Amino acid sequence: MKFTKIQRIEFLLEEIQEIVQSMKAEKGDYVPHRHTTPEAIRTSNMIPLSEASSGTYSGAQQSTGTNSQAGSSVIAEKDIRELCVRCFNTWEASIKAGQFDIPDCEWDEGRNLKKCRYCSSRRSECVKIPTSLRKGVIRRKAELHRETLDGDIEEIRRNQKRFTEIYFTTHGKVKGTLSSEERQRRRQRAALQREEQRKKDIRRHSECI
Repeated sequence: MKFTKIQRIEFLLEEIQEIVQSMKAEKGDYVPHRHTTPEAIRTSNMIPLSEASSGTYSGAQQSTGTNSQAGSSVIAEKDIRELCVRCFNTWEASIKAGQFDIPDCEWDEGRNLKKCRYCSSRRSECVKIPTSLRKGVIRRKAELHRETLDGDIEEIRRNQKRFTEIYFTTHGKVKGTLSSEERQRRRQRAALQREEQRKKDIRRHSECI
């Protein structure tokens, strides 16, 4: 018996659907729809358990929303780089002057260095900004760069405004974090000095006995 091309495609669709459903069912993430027809396969995807129970599932959301979010996440993670306080602070003058061609904080790849290139060239201390603070501003900087290459004038201006806002918001948080860390270092130094003084007093007392 010969099968038409459409029949062969339908059989393949059924096999693929069975494999995917089995994998998802093992993870417990989806409600499996087994023994469905090729038409049902084309018109109804697997439904997440949380949405199946609440009745809030949307086919358009399932087919497009998740994919777009995943794509944005991949792009965002790819754009994230290291950023030190000194390089971050140098951006301020350019932003206030309306110049947004801002250099990155560059680190040599493949080497476990404690300083970026800029701080190394100046032989100065290099303090990394925590990931939770630098992620947003670096992501916005990358988006601004892409829009500058591909976007229109109005969109570029809006992105410049958003970048300026997130920069100065992050600037305040970084300043507060560094002030808190500096206070903690001062307390630690004071505690070490007290401990050293206590040891000296003990030695002096033992010598007098």
